[in-house]
Amino acid sequence: MHKRALSLAVLSALLSPLAATWAQAQTDFEQSNYLAIHVEAEDFIDSRAVAAGFEWHLFDSENAPVVLPDDDYVNYQSASGQAYMELLPDRRRYGGDADLDRADENGQVGGLWLNQGSGPTLTYAVNFPEPGRYVVHVRSTGHGTEDNSVFVGINGDYPNAGPIQVCIPSAQKGNWVWKYQQRTADQHCGDVNVPAIIDVGSAGVHNVQISAREDGVEFDSFFLIKDKSNETKICSPSGQTDIRCRNGAFTYPDNFVDFAVSSAAGDTHAQAGDTLSVTYTVSNEDLRDASGGVVLAIDMPEGVSLVADADGQCSAAGSLVSCDLGYMAASAQTELTLGFQFDKIGTAALLASISSIKTDQNPDNDTDTLEVTVSPAGPDVDLALDMSSAKTTLAVGDSTSVTLRVSNEGSETAENVVVSGLLPAGITGTAENCTVADGEFNCMVGELGAGQTHPLSLTLDFSKAGSHTLAASVTAAFDHSSGNDSDTLAFYSSSGVVFEEQGGLLVGEAELFAMHHPATATAGWFLQSDADTTALVTADTADLTDAALGAEAQLVYRVFINKPGTYYFGARALTAERASVSVMLDDDAANGGLLAFCATSDSWLWSGAGADGSCELSEPLALTVDTVGEHRLTIASTYQALALDKFILSADEQTVVDGAGVDATVYADKSVDLSLSTAEQELQLTAGVTSDITLEILNTSEDHAATDVTVTVSGLSSLESVSGDSTRCDVLVTSAEGLCEIGALSPGETREVTLPLRVSAAGQSDVRIAVNALQSDADEANSVLSLTAEAAPGEAAGASASTESSGAALGYFFVLVGAMVAFVRRRQHMI
Repeated sequence: MHKRALSLAVLSALLSPLAATWAQAQTDFEQSNYLAIHVEAEDFIDSRAVAAGFEWHLFDSENAPVVLPDDDYVNYQSASGQAYMELLPDRRRYGGDADLDRADENGQVGGLWLNQGSGPTLTYAVNFPEPGRYVVHVRSTGHGTEDNSVFVGINGDYPNAGPIQVCIPSAQKGNWVWKYQQRTADQHCGDVNVPAIIDVGSAGVHNVQISAREDGVEFDSFFLIKDKSNETKICSPSGQTDIRCRNGAFTYPDNFVDFAVSSAAGDTHAQAGDTLSVTYTVSNEDLRDASGGVVLAIDMPEGVSLVADADGQCSAAGSLVSCDLGYMAASAQTELTLGFQFDKIGTAALLASISSIKTDQNPDNDTDTLEVTVSPAGPDVDLALDMSSAKTTLAVGDSTSVTLRVSNEGSETAENVVVSGLLPAGITGTAENCTVADGEFNCMVGELGAGQTHPLSLTLDFSKAGSHTLAASVTAAFDHSSGNDSDTLAFYSSSGVVFEEQGGLLVGEAELFAMHHPATATAGWFLQSDADTTALVTADTADLTDAALGAEAQLVYRVFINKPGTYYFGARALTAERASVSVMLDDDAANGGLLAFCATSDSWLWSGAGADGSCELSEPLALTVDTVGEHRLTIASTYQALALDKFILSADEQTVVDGAGVDATVYADKSVDLSLSTAEQELQLTAGVTSDITLEILNTSEDHAATDVTVTVSGLSSLESVSGDSTRCDVLVTSAEGLCEIGALSPGETREVTLPLRVSAAGQSDVRIAVNALQSDADEANSVLSLTAEAAPGEAAGASASTESSGAALGYFFVLVGAMVAFVRRRQHMI
């Protein structure tokens, strides 16, 4: 994707959407000693300029921009691909120019950016064949002593301490050279042992940034080289795209590491004299640097002693435990399990810290504290709590009974046993022998003998939709172990939303049922969510290979039908092999049938029909609706477990009859016809002033609503974002295009929209205004307006602004059009 333009800032704004879908043009080289990726400088996906006019410019056979005070000769013929990028205007070329005010992080004035990534930046979408550490080699040149350094970043992060510094002897100024070494405090021209590095965590496309440190630098291409020689070779570019290797290996002597320590124990409660096992995890978070002399130290309070060291790496001297871990490589991790005896009643805090012979750059994670509550020694009591419920998936208004089982797993009687817990927000409860107040409940059990179990019953009333968690715990005068003293139970209550058929199509999410009737406590529907899908499963498990359910578990939905007639039913489900559900309308078994799912792989699929024993789909499942209004739709499990995502009722048989069904966004399958009009013949604007444009939008479709309706404005290069109000819509500008969100339009609905427009510069433009929706548009010709816009200078420009400014703006527009044509031509050539 080469880009030809005189204004890269404009082009980058036009092209930035490509970053999400287009991988970077690149060439990969691989030998036994290295994997190398070569990218041309001109093949960027985004160019970010900064204030005071500093930006990257393209030089090639078609482009030779003149940006004063730069006066370098154009040497694109010697560049790789005969094209390169230069950061202009090159205000700072020699040491004597250093008196210019230095640029701050926003790029103001001087042409020097000391903060990584704060200068003008080129971004490249690089497709990495494999993860790992890559050394960055940049081919660049400069004509002054201050035109020779850039920073390198990945995904917006700049992990290197210094820039790549390109020092070129005066006699060789203007010649292309390869450099990888970072500038350090001791080595102004870069330390050959400190290469610029990026660490890539996963294969695939990542954004690589080349960010300027000094203006005037000329940048031709870069290599990303991963070592495959087991650190026996240093491979570097030679010429334009050759790779040569020599014996040796890079070192990283920055003397900084990042160690972290954390602790975990199965129980944080002990009786005096007990021993608890504690696991310490030590990790080197530094991606580059190893360190020797790694020591884990644990400070023990009074009454605590070290009694077990499974690995034999630790020793105790007084209250201090020292564990010699020796050498730890970059990104290494190790675990130690130690046993501590607690003899003093109260709270005992174990303070752990990690150190090495190198300086730790992040001391915040160098320590960890584990607090243990120590109670007096007493009877051998070990209480455990377990909770269960007949239903965990309910509708709003439902109630369910929760059983709390308290067990004494010790060998002696427990006294003063109490079960307490917190009710989910908005959920009320009642229980025998318990007090319930202010969202808490407390149940007195009293004594509980060794090996005995005491059940408690708590009734919960669900008046609030959503996911809820019930938490409870048990306590006693003495409890040998607290690890099994608590339990949680998750519930889901549906809002019972009424689904409304619209234009012959109704879509319902499975989890928004009105009633749920489980067959048993384990044969029902249960909520299951992941990153992509929220569904109901017919078993309280992720395993969908269970045997046939013994009885039906029913889901009931409230649906509103606007027009009587025949509706075809389909559902989206996931099953391991074969499964089915029954469907009926208004409790009439004759008005419904069987819906079968025959899986060929472990994936979601739509079904709209029953099936015979060979999984050949039979007739589509149809439901008859006699009256307008609310109806009761029942879905019940009949054979094998499955996960149910959503269902559809459609007057159009073809949407579900083929077994594949429709996509998750079923409304998008319906086309609409949007019409856009305005009384304006020409847009009269004033720079810096918001002008309102009145539009009329009509959904001419008689059957289908238009959803996610938006109005877009393009062609105004200096368009600015505008915040609307109750009478005007917001205009958000991204990639030089304005976007106004309208919402939904019902069939036949007409809506008047006030569109606020504001530009920052005077001039003439050809403007395109279009209306779009999630659905396809049956007639796109009437959904687009082409207008001319004349933007007069604002008050800040004064009355003396001449027609020359308008001519300049018009000329700029033609430059932009030419740039777009060149880009399309270049991209077609690339494809």
